[in-house]
Amino acid sequence: MTKIGVVIPYFRGEKYIDKCVYSIFQSAIDSCQIYIVDNDTKGLDCTNFPSESVTIIRCNPGIGYGRAANIGAFKAISDGIEILVITNQDTIFDKYAITSLTNEISSDTFLKVHIPIIKIYEKSDIEPHFIRRVLSQTSYFEDVANGTLKNQYPVNIASAACVAMHSQVVNEIGLFDPIFHMYGEDDDFFNRLMRNNGRLSLIPNASIGHFHSLVNETQNQQKTIKYQQSISQDILRVRYNMTFIEYVWFAIKNSIRALRYRSLSDFLAQGKIHMHHLSIWRTLKSLNTESLTARMFNAVKKDRLHGI
Repeated sequence: MTKIGVVIPYFRGEKYIDKCVYSIFQSAIDSCQIYIVDNDTKGLDCTNFPSESVTIIRCNPGIGYGRAANIGAFKAISDGIEILVITNQDTIFDKYAITSLTNEISSDTFLKVHIPIIKIYEKSDIEPHFIRRVLSQTSYFEDVANGTLKNQYPVNIASAACVAMHSQVVNEIGLFDPIFHMYGEDDDFFNRLMRNNGRLSLIPNASIGHFHSLVNETQNQQKTIKYQQSISQDILRVRYNMTFIEYVWFAIKNSIRALRYRSLSDFLAQGKIHMHHLSIWRTLKSLNTESLTARMFNAVKKDRLHGI
């Protein structure tokens, strides 16, 4: 029987984690092991979960989604897990979602990643952000109307709110680059997958509910999220789209725009981001798997405290 492991990075998700965990148990036909990577400042109360099926991994607080996911993935693989499902703490799995996601994933087709349909949390409507970002790449709605729904749809970019893959994917191309603190690590991962002739597929028979942070958080929280997204987008811009000279020119224009249209503090913040990225240019540009794996491994050793 194929061993399935579900990795859940956890940070201030006490409102969601119970529903997430129990929906996973209901969604998986075969037994699966859940790895909750706790990088909260308070620490997760794990007394509600069955100890034989849920592993709590303690790590340094506030390390970010990608680095926490790496810790859980490394632990799962060391435990002999063959198929990984990595999901946000604020997701709820529909019945058979995990089974549908993990079907047709095997070691002979290991550069394959599956994603589910994402719905609004505790509702039946598909998330508007998911429609714009993912479903717009496919003929999903036309096929639903015509009764010709396919088993899967190839896409080029998606959300890492939930992804499923064989553990060999991590061995082959790495997982999330720890250089990303919040946001952008999924785009970077999917880019690496495509550059290595991998396949990213939407599985329409698998669906989850998701509490989308940028839509549902307060105005101040959204401002913090957008700032973190701007940092990540800057890294992606450097890594995939710009030469050194092009980026210097972009940095100058962007900083001037911030000073002209926003504020001095925005100008200084943008300038700080650009200067930092110029100082680590070689690292940002590196797409070498060995280099990425070394960064991941070093971050895991630094971040992880102990497992329970």
